[in-house]
Amino acid sequence: MRNLLEFLGKHNHWFLFVLFEIIGLVWLFRGHTYQGSVWFSSANVVAGKLYEWDSKVTAYFSLGDINEQLTARNVYLESQVKVLSDRLEQTSADSTLLAQVKAQSLEGYRLIPAKVISNTISEKDNLITIDKGEADGVKKDMGVVSGHGVV
Repeated sequence: MRNLLEFLGKHNHWFLFVLFEIIGLVWLFRGHTYQGSVWFSSANVVAGKLYEWDSKVTAYFSLGDINEQLTARNVYLESQVKVLSDRLEQTSADSTLLAQVKAQSLEGYRLIPAKVISNTISEKDNLITIDKGEADGVKKDMGVVSGHGVV
């Protein structure tokens, strides 16, 4: 307690200066409309930035929920693809025709089988590490597809 009183006694001129500055600014912004409007618009800019940061933080922490929604949507769409594939197969008189259509749709692509070594799902930029590289023909920005759909 004694140290606090010594600190306040030693630096009382700074506390008095800050007090007078606050009083002066209050009088300035309340007494003059132009300065008050400048203060108000500046405060709105600062508040807007704070709300923007809050929104970004909230969005980041809700990425898990969004990921779950996207996974559920992906499962639904995969089931729809399965239903449509089954219907197409049933209506097709020649079952080899469907296999030919599937093979023709993949003709323009080179398929490189790979195994996932590690992956992250909770970061801002999630990463997947596979056991293939440039020596195997894998290049930057190539798509990744698993047996369950697009990764």
